[in-house]
Amino acid sequence: MELPLGPGAEVYGFGLQFLSFNQRGKKKVARVNADPKMDAGDSHAPVPFYITTQGIGVLIDTARCATFYFGEARPRPENATDSVSGASPAPNYTHNLQDGDAGKITVDVPVAGGVDVYLFGGPDMLNVVKRYNAFSGGGHVPPEWGLGFWYRYDARATQQTALEMAQEFRERKIPCDVIGLEPGWQTHAYSCTFVWDKTRFPDPAGFVRSAGEMNYKVNLWEHAFIHPAKRGQEGF
Repeated sequence: MELPLGPGAEVYGFGLQFLSFNQRGKKKVARVNADPKMDAGDSHAPVPFYITTQGIGVLIDTARCATFYFGEARPRPENATDSVSGASPAPNYTHNLQDGDAGKITVDVPVAGGVDVYLFGGPDMLNVVKRYNAFSGGGHVPPEWGLGFWYRYDARATQQTALEMAQEFRERKIPCDVIGLEPGWQTHAYSCTFVWDKTRFPDPAGFVRSAGEMNYKVNLWEHAFIHPAKRGQEGF
């Protein structure tokens, strides 16, 4: 499908994107990837929703790995000798937003006979987001600490080293609301036992309690797959 864009319009959204913010001129594929390395659209949580600076939001209602061309795609020349005006071989070429070229957004949804498209009008970007949020069911306001500063220790952390660093944050007045532990807190990770490694954390309850006394919340890195060693163990 093809959707209009507009001269100078910029494009944002598309879910959790680590490597870019403004998507105009880019090609993005809505594909789940736990460890994206390139700015190709892969993400922990891609969402086929975008918003433009013209105050327009668009949701493509599909769970397929749809491909989005945000403003730079040009039709294939009918003849081999024809050229595409303004085309560039650079993979991350962003079209000149000042040249008056309106551009368009092309969406390729594979193996689908049709798709529902939802349009959200602003007139500004803030109201587009509000309407999209309401359409999606709204949601509760998260606690302030959940929106605060997080620090995650590496997998080699122990109960002692983690609490020492947490105390140092407080002494140095370094803001931090949540301290997280990499999968090393478990007896086995990837896949996970969900059981505390007592060699690293001999007193899990004491660790959580000590962190709370310093006004920290504790976050534990988990993984969906359960290791067979979990069977017969306590602490799940």
